[in-house]
Amino acid sequence: MIRTMSRAELRKDILRGVKKYFEVYHKPLEFVPGRSKVPYAGRVYDSREMESIVDSALEFWLTAGRFSE
Repeated sequence: MIRTMSRAELRKDILRGVKKYFEVYHKPLEFVPGRSKVPYAGRVYDSREMESIVDSALEFWLTAGRFSE
């Protein structure tokens, strides 16, 4: 028998996966003075922002809504 997850359980599972993905592939490296490069431009975001964009996509809020604050 296949176990069916509730919508809330599945959403939590997806967002946990997004956080893990961020930590593996997007987490900033430790800054070492005199050795690390200082980026002069680029995107600055953390796992919460990545989770929010996925969460908004799950509700198909692509413009404004509860995520626009």
